[in-house]
Amino acid sequence: MENRCPQCNHTLPVHTEYVKWCDLCNWNLNPLQPDKPKNLWETFYETLGQSQSRRLFEKFKQAPSLEPRMSLPRLLAILFSLFIHIVTISFVVVGMTLLIRGWPNIFALFGAIVCLLIGWQLRPRFAKMPAILPRGEYPALYRFVDDIAHTLGAKPITGIIVDDQFNASIGTVTRHRKQILTLGLPLWSILTIEERAALIGHELGHSVNGDPARTFLVGTALDSLLRWYEFLHPALLWEPQRGLFALVELPINLLFLIMAQLPKLSLYMLAYLLYRDTQRAEYLADHKAAVVAGTRAALASLEKMYFEGTYQIVRNRVTAVRNTNRDFFQELAERMRQVPPHEVERIRRIQQLEGSRLYITHPPTPYRIDMLLHHPVDEARLVAAHYDAHQMDAELAAIRDDINQRFNSLSDYYLQKLKRRG
Repeated sequence: MENRCPQCNHTLPVHTEYVKWCDLCNWNLNPLQPDKPKNLWETFYETLGQSQSRRLFEKFKQAPSLEPRMSLPRLLAILFSLFIHIVTISFVVVGMTLLIRGWPNIFALFGAIVCLLIGWQLRPRFAKMPAILPRGEYPALYRFVDDIAHTLGAKPITGIIVDDQFNASIGTVTRHRKQILTLGLPLWSILTIEERAALIGHELGHSVNGDPARTFLVGTALDSLLRWYEFLHPALLWEPQRGLFALVELPINLLFLIMAQLPKLSLYMLAYLLYRDTQRAEYLADHKAAVVAGTRAALASLEKMYFEGTYQIVRNRVTAVRNTNRDFFQELAERMRQVPPHEVERIRRIQQLEGSRLYITHPPTPYRIDMLLHHPVDEARLVAAHYDAHQMDAELAAIRDDINQRFNSLSDYYLQKLKRRG
């Protein structure tokens, strides 16, 4: 089936379920809207990225090394984060002082309760330890990840989580800062063993790339400022009222809105101070991926991240039809083999777009590609071919079956929902 480009009248090949675009003038190359910022922090990063990402890229490209080092903005960010924690602690100190010295004065008691509640609300939060894969049941997978950590000089991870997303990430939980690696099995399933090594190398690279935003001091300070903003902003604090209540609420809302600007300004200041280091840290994480698996594998794994649209197509097909015997992963693999060259070319062109980026907090993808090519790593430190990908897949077979069952169950759920509507 063919069509005409409305912009240049060029003949367009049309592939069902894929974006219709023109390879001559790039019409409709990327019709999907980029993800919106999830919170105020990402909003600031999007703003900073529009003005500073190119300048930082050129600076890092010429730098002899991307390894972290102390700088004035980094030092100011650390001191400012320390100040934020001191403010939080001061509420607790004032509250305890009012409670002890002001007892039984009712006003002192009220002030103590308010201060202690604020201090409690702003305290550092720690995610609980999630259910992780037992090491004894997944020896090949853990050995693979541990060897990559050893190659990078990173601490061994505490555990691995495998989910049904087309993504991968690393984070810390509990007050002991345990590292948890999360792998999306759909993404994992379409990667070669070298690309898997690059993916893990990038994620583990975050633990050694010196990103101050991931440290306890700065990370919890950022979290406190976000909670301050959410706590004070009237639109996020309570539902708007009507009638007489609205008149009473108006001056209170105005007061809270004014106070909410202080944590907003503080958060923007901290984002500005950290921006250079966080962008450098992403480039360094990419370089760590290349160190582990080679530049070619690092670039290939980056390209595979852009096939989330294919993942969504297959997931929608599996969940839309009631058939409990459908294998999502088999269909995903088959779909990946059948992706039209026209679609592959579209993805590669999107990667080259100036503003293209996988995540708001990451540098633009063309800069990441250019940085990897500018500092190539020809010989990988880890010989990924020595690891048994089939054994890892066998270990993950039960999770694969569980995801298949979950996706097929969704088809039953949607069918029942349609019946109820009918």
